[in-house]
Amino acid sequence: MLAVAFLSTAWYWTSMRLTGFEVRAAAEGAFWKANLGASLAGYRRLLGWGPTSAEALSGLRDVYLMALESPKLRETHLRLSQEEVARRCGEVIARQVQESPLSLETWSGVADFFEVLKPENQRHRVYSLENLSVGASKNLEVEDLLEIRGLETSLEVDPNAAYQREALGSLAWGLGLKDLAMQQYLEVMTLLPDLGRHPFLNEGKVNKEIADLVVEGMKRAVQPPRNADPETVYFNLGIFLADQERFAEARLAFEQAQGASGRGYFKWQAYTESRQGHLDEAIVLYRKALLADPLEPPDRVHVLLSLGQLLEEKGRSREAAEAVRSALVLEPRNPRGILLLAQVSEAMGLWGEAEELYVRSSEIGPDRLQTLADLVAFYRRTGRLSLALIPARKLLELQPEDPLYRKQLDDLQEEVEGRQP
Repeated sequence: MLAVAFLSTAWYWTSMRLTGFEVRAAAEGAFWKANLGASLAGYRRLLGWGPTSAEALSGLRDVYLMALESPKLRETHLRLSQEEVARRCGEVIARQVQESPLSLETWSGVADFFEVLKPENQRHRVYSLENLSVGASKNLEVEDLLEIRGLETSLEVDPNAAYQREALGSLAWGLGLKDLAMQQYLEVMTLLPDLGRHPFLNEGKVNKEIADLVVEGMKRAVQPPRNADPETVYFNLGIFLADQERFAEARLAFEQAQGASGRGYFKWQAYTESRQGHLDEAIVLYRKALLADPLEPPDRVHVLLSLGQLLEEKGRSREAAEAVRSALVLEPRNPRGILLLAQVSEAMGLWGEAEELYVRSSEIGPDRLQTLADLVAFYRRTGRLSLALIPARKLLELQPEDPLYRKQLDDLQEEVEGRQP
């Protein structure tokens, strides 16, 4: 009898779990389609089943948060006032705190709730000029404090929660709480030394204080107890430093990535040297990259063209032509390569070859205005003004309202006519 009872109980909970899974999937699908009414009904149904109550509460909270953020959705699907939705959302979150106080998601939800409440609550407040004249850090609103506390509590539950730590850093930075923000940014870069995972780095170049924190955090990441992969971390650090135009430090980071892996990072080192104006060193490194780095064809083309560009700048036209032609063997229609070979050929006095290449560049280049202008300039430099009229007319056809192209064509026609006997 005990076995029968056990099997019956197991069957009951398994069937409930399967049914709950189906209801949850339907509720989630409705949520992502912004059908808040159907999603709310599904999560309410799910709430009655013990094994799924935590998932149901999270779903209800998310529905109410979306309704608070979007009055149109709230009125269309729920037909509830802002105050009623806020009240219900608060009740759900209070229940989550009571039932799951050690859940990271619970306290993240608390922070989200007060973040969403703040704009609507501000509409009903009266602010004096004195309130508005002081900095945000000296005039924090109650929602700011509660949102900060929610995020801090989530980090007490899980100190390694990178998303919540970055959210706290961004919130603190926006409120002028610089020390708190910097502390979080330092920690989050140690936890997750991956440039693409941090919204606060999306703009590329950041101020020096934040940049220094990023560097310190990434260097900490390779040390115990984090012990992140040094090759990956130092490579990402080199990319970051190059974006900050700190090229000497970037070179060192790429060398450290190379030392940690044994693999070549010569093309990256070459780039940092070229940006510092150390062309001879960059040329040597690009040549090493061609021999040592495991380059895919597109990367090899890029390295060859970069090498060719530097050789041309150094006046070593024959070597430059050799490098560029090698790149064009791999990518015959590469616009950058065709234009660069045109410039190199012109420098070598091979005007016929240069003309053919400038014409090709004007036909296939991604920026037709620039490549046509290059062709006009080439014909001017070689004294063939009548031929310069052809690309000049095309430029005007592409930009008929541009006065500069009109003037250029008029000037060329005047010069051509002035040469006629």
